[in-house]
Amino acid sequence: MNLLITGASGLVATELIFSLLKNKDYHLTLLSRNTDEIFDRYGHYHNQIESITIEEAYQRIPYPKYDCVIHTAFARSPNGHDIAASLSYLSNLCTWLKEGIVRKFINISSQSVYGSDYKAGIKESETCSPDYLYAMGKYASEIIVTGFFTDTSTEVINLRLASVCENARFMKIFVGKALNGEKIELTAPQQTVSFIDVRDVSTAILQIIAQKHSVSGTYNLGTGQWYTIKHVTERIKELGEQEYNIKPLLIKITNNHNSSSIGMSNELFTKTFHWTSNYTLDDMIRSLYEMLTNANGGG
Repeated sequence: MNLLITGASGLVATELIFSLLKNKDYHLTLLSRNTDEIFDRYGHYHNQIESITIEEAYQRIPYPKYDCVIHTAFARSPNGHDIAASLSYLSNLCTWLKEGIVRKFINISSQSVYGSDYKAGIKESETCSPDYLYAMGKYASEIIVTGFFTDTSTEVINLRLASVCENARFMKIFVGKALNGEKIELTAPQQTVSFIDVRDVSTAILQIIAQKHSVSGTYNLGTGQWYTIKHVTERIKELGEQEYNIKPLLIKITNNHNSSSIGMSNELFTKTFHWTSNYTLDDMIRSLYEMLTNANGGG
């Protein structure tokens, strides 16, 4: 099975690639600006991968033929220039792919397309209301991909991800503070948030790739669970003190009464792809402790 993955050096792509390479039936074309780095990273799998830039792909592969394209490349940036460049990249990618045959196209989108003023448990059928540049860019990416492959045989799956724990800024900051013995201050303790482990994202995408019948559509991908920031912080404190020998963690609350809620229903995805998440909030927190401890030379 021939697969194309964009943004191959990113977090989601990296986890997915390592999972895919366990199956020798997959051959991966990895698009990245850092081709040497990618090739070195997967040194044991050179017979299964090809690492090229998108410009090289245009020149060397005039008639692209892929069983599945997984598009993860997108700037995590508040800068309008970067978002515009990401959308231009996607448009050029789709133009090239339409010259050949693509059975399935998975576009990695984001829960941010729903905006920040909705009730947790939102479903795919509800109206999107992106309220900042990155969110608008992700929503535009869905429209671009769907539009390009309308009236073709290509299945398009727009996958709206919950916040990936390993990329979640406040989670990493709070765990970092816990490891450094710093106080954590909460200004919105009752705000709800939702996360997914990158390992769960990988298994979910594997399920989409393996699906034999048509699955075109838009899907929310998360754990179906959401938590208050206060609860998340308390678990960071408890796990840190019990399992990572951190100093007693002080949590200071100054409530600004922000009770906004973020969290998507994952019912459609779990029923369609017979998938369930394997990693709990505690698992995700442990993963961050391990990651940051190792990064700092400890553990």
